[in-house]
Amino acid sequence: MKLKKSFWWSTAVMVLVFAVALIVSCKSDDGGGDDGGGQAKWTVMLYGAGNNDLDQANNGTSYIVQDVQDMERVGSQSGMNVIAMVSRFGGGGNARYYHIGQFPNENPNVLSSPELQNLGTKDMSDPQTLRNFLNYCKTNYPADNYQLIIDDHGAGWPGSCSDELSGAGGLLTLPETREAIATSDIGHVDVLTWHACLMSMAEVAYELRTVCDYMTSCQFTMPMENILAADLWLGWLKDNQSAAIEAYAHKVVESVITRAQFKQKTTHYAMIKMSEMQNLGAAIGNFGNILVQEGGANCAQRFERGCSVYGHVFPNAGSACSARRFKCLHAVAVGSVCSGLGELFVTSMACDELACVHFDIREKFGWWSGSCRRVLL
Repeated sequence: MKLKKSFWWSTAVMVLVFAVALIVSCKSDDGGGDDGGGQAKWTVMLYGAGNNDLDQANNGTSYIVQDVQDMERVGSQSGMNVIAMVSRFGGGGNARYYHIGQFPNENPNVLSSPELQNLGTKDMSDPQTLRNFLNYCKTNYPADNYQLIIDDHGAGWPGSCSDELSGAGGLLTLPETREAIATSDIGHVDVLTWHACLMSMAEVAYELRTVCDYMTSCQFTMPMENILAADLWLGWLKDNQSAAIEAYAHKVVESVITRAQFKQKTTHYAMIKMSEMQNLGAAIGNFGNILVQEGGANCAQRFERGCSVYGHVFPNAGSACSARRFKCLHAVAVGSVCSGLGELFVTSMACDELACVHFDIREKFGWWSGSCRRVLL
């Protein structure tokens, strides 16, 4: 009888221990990574502003969700947290934080990653919304290094992140973006990645030069496609968490270009080394002064005359970004912004590709804005 009682007591204790272990295991299964109990090597943060046509333009499905699903192919891993803030039409405009787990096979418009918070409706064009997200990530997922991805429409120097549900009608401007990062608990990110059009303008990089070390972005409009390719660069980061930050930024660029080519699309995506932006800003200022000083009152006529002389290398006067256009301007004005470029542009594109920078000197010359390209060294 005592043996039977002892047996049943032992069995009950074992079952209880197993149940407790199972409950603890289930509660802690949030997709891997470091959930605040320790310092991760990387925290990757996606700010997905989908309260606009990006949430519906893909045959009724969401590009923003597809971008997050790319992240779910890898998910948070040991030493690497992946956190996403997603606000979209399909979610009623509610903004949610997700701890991205590994879910490689998802149905359209479905996210399986654990939801951390439902914030209700938030204006994604409000800098406080971005600042709060960064603060949350710093508090709950501290890391040695941070990457911020801003995923939405981009307008270049005017800003990004249009919100047609909860917004006041404007964009998240560049000064607001800079201040949101600078005054957050993070204060500075190692890599700032734009999945948005036109954000490789010099104005953008110059404005944000103090809040990130490297910026990956596109000079032109990006195709209406999911080409963020986060599965490619997160997969690389998972196995190379101690690699140089510049090497990681290179991989982001390579991955975006690879995914675009796979989808038979073109993207002019590049990495900018932000420590060189002060030099470039000074060179652009000098270039603008040269245009004004050398051209004087007849600068417009000189420009047109120069274009006619160089017509064989400048076939399209309406071209927004052309190395040939810069050659024409160089012939008209004695001076070149290229002397200040240094090692600013570094990409992993093939050697026949061009890394690009927009610049806009409308303050001094309202009739012209243009851009310069420099062939990859």
